[in-house]
Amino acid sequence: MDNKPKVSVASHLNKISEVIDIDGNKLSGIKGEIVERKKVFNMADIGKDEPLMIEAPKPSSLSSKIEQKINDKINELLDKKIDEIFSKMF
Repeated sequence: MDNKPKVSVASHLNKISEVIDIDGNKLSGIKGEIVERKKVFNMADIGKDEPLMIEAPKPSSLSSKIEQKINDKINELLDKKIDEIFSKMF
């Protein structure tokens, strides 16, 4: 593996936009100092008392509503077919 820093070039500016070392830290230049450390998510930082709440996005557009109706219908048909297969097996 190559230990050289990665250099990203901003296409619209045609110049170096940021330099990232092998560990993922942002550097001030090609051989510069660490400006920003790599962001690492640590599960230990989340307290056990805090429940994780994940909410599904509410469908707001017409296409989202149509897609949801189609998915519901497909699931309904699948459930019926699975019930038919199980009833024939037993």
